Amino acid sequence: MNILLNGLPDHLDIDGQAYSIKTDFRDWMELEIAFSKENQEEELKAILNIFGGTFPENVEKSIAALSWFYACGESRDSGKPFIKQKKVYDYQADQALIYTAFMQYYDLDLATVNLHWWAFKNMLFELPEECKFKKVMMYRSISINSAMTKEQRVFYAEMKRLYALPDHRTKQEKANSIGAILAAGMNIKHL
Repeated sequence: MNILLNGLPDHLDIDGQAYSIKTDFRDWMELEIAFSKENQEEELKAILNIFGGTFPENVEKSIAALSWFYACGESRDSGKPFIKQKKVYDYQADQALIYTAFMQYYDLDLATVNLHWWAFKNMLFELPEECKFKKVMMYRSISINSAMTKEQRVFYAEMKRLYALPDHRTKQEKANSIGAILAAGMNIKHL
């Protein structure tokens, strides 16, 4: 699909039927937040909200269509609706950075503007490199390695600490992660 030729979609085609959906970035942001919490009840509420309360019968094709729309027209082959990637941004933690960036670079007030999800996502990731939000994402994603100078390693380590995203895992989940890392490093097999 070419948005320059066809415009931005406002429905999903599922089993030959067009289903109107909500396209505002806020609704899709809520969907992403719900999936990041891994709470099935919140996920279902967010999905139903996108469809305006009525979910199509073909669940598998509906989830595939939602994933396609969420990914701004890119196909997803994983079978999972929303692929987990290393998280470098968070709509809650970064709301001020995102809001300010859109005001500064696009003269758009995200508190009042109606903006299609695809337009929002494209604009978000096409912000200039000098934008603080883009710098923060870079700090979170950069791999600190021995090829860097000592000063660079210290600087990036401090930026990672300063701009770290909140860790919402339970104590048990954190302990399990640490245990898995230690076990993998020690070549211990889980029984």
